[in-house]
Amino acid sequence: MSPVRGTLAGMTARIGNLVIECPDPGALAGFYSELLDLQTLRRPPDWMVIGREGMALRLAFDSVGDNWQPPRWPDPAYPQQLHLDIAVPDRAAIEAQLPARGATRPTHQDPHIWIDPAGHPFCLNEQSGSPRIQMVVLDSEDHESLAVFYAKLLGLKQTSEGANWIGIGDETPTPLGFARVARHVRPTWPEPTYPQQMHLDIGIGDPQALVAAERLGAVRLPAVGGGCPVYADPAGHPICLCLPRQ
Repeated sequence: MSPVRGTLAGMTARIGNLVIECPDPGALAGFYSELLDLQTLRRPPDWMVIGREGMALRLAFDSVGDNWQPPRWPDPAYPQQLHLDIAVPDRAAIEAQLPARGATRPTHQDPHIWIDPAGHPFCLNEQSGSPRIQMVVLDSEDHESLAVFYAKLLGLKQTSEGANWIGIGDETPTPLGFARVARHVRPTWPEPTYPQQMHLDIGIGDPQALVAAERLGAVRLPAVGGGCPVYADPAGHPICLCLPRQ
């Protein structure tokens, strides 16, 4: 397969936030702040956001209270939708601390996988350097088409590929991965039966980018009071496409 490349006719689009749903934003923000050595950038009643200076991707936390339905990975009836690959310089040292911080192991035997205190799976890998998010991974039945959509939306190129895997933008601050799953149960946002769990906030510089995103396969979702238009990508994952000052 040839590398996927593209851009929205010269328009700029970049990922700003990964928004993580949970019942307790403060507690989950504290967990990831410790794991990734991040600082608090915004607090409620505004919004809970963590990151650091020079870090392109920020983590934001959205409270869903008693309506929270966590993934039950690897149970396909309650699938994960997105997950983080995280790199740390000393995996054994970090793993020794994770149970006290509220993380647990799944029933699956993969030694790299942990479950955060809200139920989101994440992969923990050992690499030199500071703790960091290696990649945001999106699940889909058709990972190739989804990779093409985001490559064109964000102007990124394919940088890695496996039998059921494609990565784009590995050399950028916010690489994305796309994993093929045999039966992907799409989110039904805003109806909570199959929640989004996590979503991307993507900044765009021109309203015409909304039209271009629809041509690529994005579908406008109902407005529920947020500041940015919400779309579903071709696999059903909600994304917010935000103009400046939105």
